[in-house]
Amino acid sequence: MIVDLAEVTLEDLADCVVVVVRGQLDLATLEPLYAALAFAYQDRAADLVVDFEGVTFCGAETLRLLSDTAVRFSIGGRRLVVRGAQPAQARLFGICRLEHLLTPLKKLSWAEPETS
Repeated sequence: MIVDLAEVTLEDLADCVVVVVRGQLDLATLEPLYAALAFAYQDRAADLVVDFEGVTFCGAETLRLLSDTAVRFSIGGRRLVVRGAQPAQARLFGICRLEHLLTPLKKLSWAEPETS
């Protein structure tokens, strides 16, 4: 049996905080993402990028968490954007009217991944 659990890491950059997510995000694996978003919110007054490039599945609970967190960030004058969402995930964001979280990276230079 193979289980693809969520893996979440937090990168604190000079002008934003990046939460990198990998694996399946559903009700059973959402806790690490919740903890990372809460830490990023309390850590400092920086915008937040949630990197979805490695996400293999995203349930409705994930979208609700991201939406609620985006509202909290906007009240404080900060932004939350999602980068790297797969086409099926982007479609789900659109169905839930959350496509505004998928802001094109060209408009947000601070949200672009660093190149090595």
